[in-house]
Amino acid sequence: MEMRDYMREYMRTRNGTICHPCDRCGGDVWGEKRKYCSPECRIASTRPSAAVREPRECRLCLEPFVSRTANDWFCGEACSKKASDLRKKYGLEPEQFRDLLSSRAYRCHACGREFGAKGPQVDHCHAKGTVRGLLCTSCNLAMGHTGDDADRQFALAVYLARSELDLRVLVA
Repeated sequence: MEMRDYMREYMRTRNGTICHPCDRCGGDVWGEKRKYCSPECRIASTRPSAAVREPRECRLCLEPFVSRTANDWFCGEACSKKASDLRKKYGLEPEQFRDLLSSRAYRCHACGREFGAKGPQVDHCHAKGTVRGLLCTSCNLAMGHTGDDADRQFALAVYLARSELDLRVLVA
């Protein structure tokens, strides 16, 4: 009996551990959850191969990039994290986010200005959890400070309009 056969039989009788082939080299792997027989095989399997390097388009920002692995769908860590956050927090897929962006010509859905340095902010109803649109940082903060209360926001708009009219009368 070879050493390998002896070890396989010993591990089975000792604690029921199953031996299966390594995903990379075909060697023995001890344990159900492990995929590779050694750290070298694990590291080598994550290295990019020439076959995997193909030009793709980022699912979030649509920028072209060269994939490093077969499961690369985002151009970098920032887009990957953003897509993950959109999915977890708001239930938005990258395609839905892009549709929201393009629906208002890549501008704030409230004021129509371009998004600032922080990019678009997802406006959502805290009570229902539904997404209302994409806002610039200023509009998003204004919504948050008024507690998403339409009456309060209308009162602020009236106040602002009234004060502008009063100033015009005083200056003229």
